[in-house]
Amino acid sequence: MKKMAILVITLLGVFYHSLVMASFTQYSNDEINFMHRAYLKHNPDITINEVRTRLYENQFLLQQAALKKPAIIKRQSAVDFRTQYHVERYLKNLFDSQLAISAQSSPIKLEIYDNQWLKRTLGPYPKNGQYVQSAIKKMQQFDLTPLLYNAINLYEFVDALAMQVRFKLHKGDSELFKSGLIKKRQFNIAFSKAKPILAKQNIDIEHLYEIAQGDILRPSIQSWLGINTMMHMQSPVLEKLEKQVNK
Repeated sequence: MKKMAILVITLLGVFYHSLVMASFTQYSNDEINFMHRAYLKHNPDITINEVRTRLYENQFLLQQAALKKPAIIKRQSAVDFRTQYHVERYLKNLFDSQLAISAQSSPIKLEIYDNQWLKRTLGPYPKNGQYVQSAIKKMQQFDLTPLLYNAINLYEFVDALAMQVRFKLHKGDSELFKSGLIKKRQFNIAFSKAKPILAKQNIDIEHLYEIAQGDILRPSIQSWLGINTMMHMQSPVLEKLEKQVNK
């Protein structure tokens, strides 16, 4: 298994060198320096070159996943949060640590979203965890845009959550629902404030979004490819290659 993992890494390295110049997003020096400052908080010894290598490795991993396992990019597992949710948490932490902005806004009225409202609106939690079309359409009728500063309905908000969280909401956990709304609202405000500030620093916020996605999905994609191991995950790529190699 270990020898096969080394083989996979070698093959990826060969492809990586040619692809990085051909089709990858080219990050500016300002963007790499920005991420270097962010990484330094968790790894004081990391160098600029190590950051640059990591960012382009992440791009390559995302491309491989998009080609061969696109579902993992949207959601790492059926019970997990959507990747979009994790990306927003990542970016919010990045804004908080690297930019002097405040996501606070005027208070919002959330009283109507109580226990009974949730139970009545969401109904019973589906036994298989999958929403039927009638339930989806019902949730789509509730527009949360005025609360959250971006175009989003109740279904889009709930669908992004982990299975355990959705289950609690169907049981009427209104405080959990309200805290989720506030987090989403704060991110949207921070995002809108960060965009012009970053633009002045020659940093494309869409590039940061891609970087966040790459960092979040890196362990899962590496495990899927057989480069690293994760609990409860197997590498179909590695298993397929193993069957093709004789003694």
